[in-house]
Amino acid sequence: MIKKSPSSEDTFFGDLLGAMYWFDNAFQINLEAMGFERTTRAETFVILNIADGEQKAIEIAKNLGISRQAISQILKDFEARGWITVQADPNDRRARIVRFSQNFAARGEMCAQIIRGIIHELEERIGKQLVDALRAALAADWGDPPRLHLDFEPGKGNDLTPVGLNRYKMDGQDRLLFAALKTNEP
Repeated sequence: MIKKSPSSEDTFFGDLLGAMYWFDNAFQINLEAMGFERTTRAETFVILNIADGEQKAIEIAKNLGISRQAISQILKDFEARGWITVQADPNDRRARIVRFSQNFAARGEMCAQIIRGIIHELEERIGKQLVDALRAALAADWGDPPRLHLDFEPGKGNDLTPVGLNRYKMDGQDRLLFAALKTNEP
């Protein structure tokens, strides 16, 4: 196991993304081990949105930054698998309300058990204190996303270049993740 040094602002987003990949990969491995089919990362995020209480298809699409067509296809697939029900929103004829079906109950409970197990395993590996601190940091009120006023002009020698490129394997495929951006100052 590779021990990493504490993150700096240069690697923060790469570390956050890497942690999300770690959780999703652990989730998928255990889902499959329990006899359930794997889901794509996009499908996992849709399930997490519904589990978190989001019921409007268009809001799930906005949360994930995907098109209405993409969310419609995922929801159509979920409906065909018997995982969800989709109904017209009584307050907005154009909108659709999404809920887990009764058929999804066993899978939903298994997903919850897997997530609890992954968190417990992480506590064993890095310590409950760090996991609790992570939870507290993620649950804190971060306020609205900031609108930064940066001194940046493309083509003026301060363009951004990816640095800290890391290769990793996921689902048997080589992937590339850059850990930071640096300015190309003269």
